[in-house]
Amino acid sequence: MDVLTDILKSIRLTGSFWCRTEAGAPWGLDFERMDMAHFHAVRRGSCWFQMEGLEEPLFLSNGDLVFLPHGHAHMLSDDLQTQATPICDLLGSHHTPLDPLKIGSDGNLATLLCGCCEFEKGGIHPFLSVLPSLIYIRGDDQQNIPWLEGTLDFITRESFSKRPGSETIINRLVDVLIIEILRVYLDSLSEDAAGWMRGLKDSRISKALGIIHQQPQNPWTVDSLSRAVGMSRASFAAKFKHLVDETPHQYLTRWRVFKASKYLQTGEGSLADVAAKVGYQTEAAFSKVFKRYIGQTPAQYRRQFV
Repeated sequence: MDVLTDILKSIRLTGSFWCRTEAGAPWGLDFERMDMAHFHAVRRGSCWFQMEGLEEPLFLSNGDLVFLPHGHAHMLSDDLQTQATPICDLLGSHHTPLDPLKIGSDGNLATLLCGCCEFEKGGIHPFLSVLPSLIYIRGDDQQNIPWLEGTLDFITRESFSKRPGSETIINRLVDVLIIEILRVYLDSLSEDAAGWMRGLKDSRISKALGIIHQQPQNPWTVDSLSRAVGMSRASFAAKFKHLVDETPHQYLTRWRVFKASKYLQTGEGSLADVAAKVGYQTEAAFSKVFKRYIGQTPAQYRRQFV
């Protein structure tokens, strides 16, 4: 299993499709900050996009897509001067994802696909901490990303069909869409990108990350990891720190704590068993490290879920 697949499996992404929005100018949608990611894909026409922390608004046109991994407050509108209506006021209890959200008047028309996804909570996860506040994919770029465009087309068709099972199919497609977006983002990273994702683009550092992910219980050291990927100790340590922005030991510890949190959530085994599964010889040593990262002892953490 490659590292990115392992990461995407571990975050337990759950996607939801909100609506197909059919908007006639003047119109505006206001999204408050939420503890989930958002996406908006323009399928027809154009609109303005504004987001907290974004210096300049973006003009989105047909084919453009924005993804907000951290759920920042944002607005979509036909014009920067148009007053936006809170989305919660428009999506009442009667609304279902297969009902189009029709807003605005009879001016220039725009059609958007709007949805969200929720990542399983956990600040220690190495993936979520390094995602930017906004991922912007231009429609012109999608010519080189056929699966992304095809997924959006499939969602659009299903949103019109209202056939039995369409809502379930759309939500599954949203999961696929988010994964496609993250893959596109990974492919676009420059050499000065932050965090472990930059390490995935280097074959030997990516191999080291994979070893850590698959065998966190092993007593890995800089020496043993460097030998496993065919590098000298000094070169490996320097390159790992430069690309991943953590030392091998720091990354290994973070991943061990994250894996332990998964075991604790399911109530799998005793605390000593969990400690051994993630490479700690004693429960006391494991508990000390876990509390430093999570702020709770393993026993306290597990009681929330079991």
